Amino acid sequence: MSNSRARALLLIADDIGENRIREFQLLSEAGGYEVLDIVVQRRKPDTRYYLGIGKLGELSRSLSPLGLTWLLRIIN
Repeated sequence: MSNSRARALLLIADDIGENRIREFQLLSEAGGYEVLDIVVQRRKPDTRYYLGIGKLGELSRSLSPLGLTWLLRIIN
């Protein structure tokens, strides 16, 4: 993929099927984003942070090395 594309991480806080997750990834890529990773919150998220506390900690540790330019939140 070209380096000129915006780099994104998909956040999905819903218990959706793998086909829907793949659809969101393809839509993001069609919109010009390079999807670097997908984070799925399967349990009930903390309403203050959109994700659960554990998933939020996991996410914060992975953000720096990825060099992200966008964080895309999927609302189903």
